[in-house]
Amino acid sequence: LGGSFTGDVASSILPPGMDGHLPAADYNPFPTDDNAGDPEKAKETLKGTAAEGGWDKPLLLVGDATGAGPKQLESLRADLEAIGFDNLKIKELNYPDYYTQFYGVPRTNTAFGFAAWCEDFPSPVTFLKPLLYGPNILPQGNSNYSELDDPEVNAAIEEAESLPIEEAVAPWEEANKLSTEAAAWVPIRWYLDRDLGSTNLVNGFWNSYYSAIDWPNIGVQQ
Repeated sequence: LGGSFTGDVASSILPPGMDGHLPAADYNPFPTDDNAGDPEKAKETLKGTAAEGGWDKPLLLVGDATGAGPKQLESLRADLEAIGFDNLKIKELNYPDYYTQFYGVPRTNTAFGFAAWCEDFPSPVTFLKPLLYGPNILPQGNSNYSELDDPEVNAAIEEAESLPIEEAVAPWEEANKLSTEAAAWVPIRWYLDRDLGSTNLVNGFWNSYYSAIDWPNIGVQQ
């Protein structure tokens, strides 16, 4: 996935730069040595659940057919097989078909997949509300890809969203924790966007609201 140059390993849903973010040093509900994973611990976690020992019916694993997509899918298949899911069916498609034809359509019963998300503006409501809020599940064009409808998560999101911004930081942190621990999403990485600029640039600042260089105010040194 590019290593540390492309971003840090994520330990929760909300990324740096927005309220509710929890640094990995402060919060990591599923720690393993060097973030390498622990198949035995995963199998132990599944004990007593419907998924213990795998699944009877084929499970659909959907992802990108281009670039690193096929390797990511095979890597995930190997990890899942190591904990008992040995009946996976892989479906590879080009972007955006895996979103529009599978992730966003609950009736396809997509069990696993890789998705990325970039907020419209730096607020936790642009992450947790579309991705993990149960009442937002739609039959088509759905962005709650995991179809999570957890009353505790729903209530935490509603409470945080109802408060003034200055009072909502701790509630968003709690919503972040609950969303992460529900494990419907497995956050992989907090992405870094790296932009190269000339030493002759002036006012080359990053506008966090638009997630882009502040183009109206940039200039060239004479």
